[in-house]
Amino acid sequence: AALTDAASDEATDRLLHQTIQKVGEDLDALKFNTAIAQMMVLVNQLNRLERRPRAAVERLVLVRAPFAPHLCEELWNRLGHAGSLAYAPWPAYDPALVLEDTVTLAIQINGKLRATLELPRGADQATVQAAALSDPRVQRYVDGADVRKVIFVPDKLLNLVVRPAVVRP
Repeated sequence: AALTDAASDEATDRLLHQTIQKVGEDLDALKFNTAIAQMMVLVNQLNRLERRPRAAVERLVLVRAPFAPHLCEELWNRLGHAGSLAYAPWPAYDPALVLEDTVTLAIQINGKLRATLELPRGADQATVQAAALSDPRVQRYVDGADVRKVIFVPDKLLNLVVRPAVVRP
């Protein structure tokens, strides 16, 4: 597929920035397998595109260079750069693009995981609690029970401490 100087779509751009961050952190932590896996995810995303953004391909070559320096040097030259990529700076990533718009929250009843919900990042306690109480996996533990305490950790967890309803004969 051909390269384009146009900007990449939002999903590709987000994945590119996530890859730059992850590969940089994984190299520092000597976690080479996960760094390579993340680069493979980005390559798969780029392969789906009919026209690949030049900026994304150049940054991918730069982050791949520690793993395949000779191949990446050749690719760098074919991309039109006269100098060695060894002198190119490590690409920067935008922290705002690294964060996903949604988060997975754990919903617990009395400390036991009963459901996970995908909700917008930064959702307040009332929104999360309403979404949890409308979920059938949570309803079966909460219906008729007395909610004694609510523990909420933003973008992470909602724990409902409940006392079961008293069943009278």
